[in-house]
Amino acid sequence: MSAVILATDFMPACLPLLFEKQRSCALTERPSDFKVKAIAEGLKHNVALRGITLSRCGLGDAGAREIAEMLKVNKHLTTIGFWSNEVGDQGAAYFGEALAVHPSLTKLDLDYNYITPQGAKDLGAGMNENPDHPLRLLSLAANPKLSEPWQRKIFELALESDPGLTIICCTPPPPKEVANAPRC
Repeated sequence: MSAVILATDFMPACLPLLFEKQRSCALTERPSDFKVKAIAEGLKHNVALRGITLSRCGLGDAGAREIAEMLKVNKHLTTIGFWSNEVGDQGAAYFGEALAVHPSLTKLDLDYNYITPQGAKDLGAGMNENPDHPLRLLSLAANPKLSEPWQRKIFELALESDPGLTIICCTPPPPKEVANAPRC
């Protein structure tokens, strides 16, 4: 089996065993704070899983903190889908801290959250602390608090510092070339 869909009624003690041989994971419903912590704990030492999607779960900044803390330990994940989770600047700062130390994350999708220019700066600061970061796609599309001028500025700064990085930060509907961009 290469993927698992996780409903939150699984016992936390079973999580490490469940994820042991999986390559990707998606959460299908809003978990309690306790279950988010259990999921993050279960993922900390998993070496097989490469991608997780924890989206539309309303995890907020607290959930972002748990997943970002997990990323400081689990160095094997390459893709995180964390869109539509009510994440604000504090959650973006947590992900920025994780980007500063994570050696293999290539895609981070934070679309449809509440990240402002400050949160975007914190993400960038994390990438700047780790000049060898492998991140290739940072998606901040449809964050209503990121204004058009800021979106352009973020894109320009990213390309100056890392020409291989793609940042998607546009409001719907996206330009044609962004609509066809790879998603997390």
